[in-house]
Amino acid sequence: MAAGVRRPAAAGVHRSRAATDTSALAATIMEVAVGALLTPVMTAYRTRFVLSPQVLWGNVASALAGAAGMIADAYPAAGDRAGAVVARMLELPPLAGTGALVRPDPAHPRRFLVRRNCCLYYRIPGGGTCGDCVLTRDTDRRRHWREVLTR
Repeated sequence: MAAGVRRPAAAGVHRSRAATDTSALAATIMEVAVGALLTPVMTAYRTRFVLSPQVLWGNVASALAGAAGMIADAYPAAGDRAGAVVARMLELPPLAGTGALVRPDPAHPRRFLVRRNCCLYYRIPGGGTCGDCVLTRDTDRRRHWREVLTR
C-alpha cells in the first residue's frame, strides 16, 4: 500500500478514540462494548433462558466491578481510574440501578459492588451467595471487604 493511503475500517470495527476523562471513557465503553456487543447477547439470553433483564444486567455490573477490582489489586496505580470508570458506567442505562461501587478504605483503590438485584445463584443446587449478593448482611459484607483488602 502506498504511503499515506488509508484503508477504510473493516465492517463492524470501530476506530479508536481517545477518552480523556472518566465520563468520556465510560460512555465509549458503554457504546462499544455494552451497546454493540453485550446488548445482542443479553437479548438472546433473555429470550432463550427466560431471564429478567435486571438479573442479566446485574450480572454484567458484577463482572465489570470484578474486573475493576482485579485491576486495583494487580495495578494499584490504575485501580482508582478503573473503579471510577465502572462507577460512572453504573450510572448509565442499561446498567443504571443495578448496583453501586463502594470504596470502604480511602487509602486503597479497591472498590466493591453492592448489587441492587439478585443473580439467583443461591437457587441452583450447591449454590450459595456471591461476594456482591444483595442478600448478604451488611456486617458480613464489610467483613468480607476487610479480608480482601488485607490479603
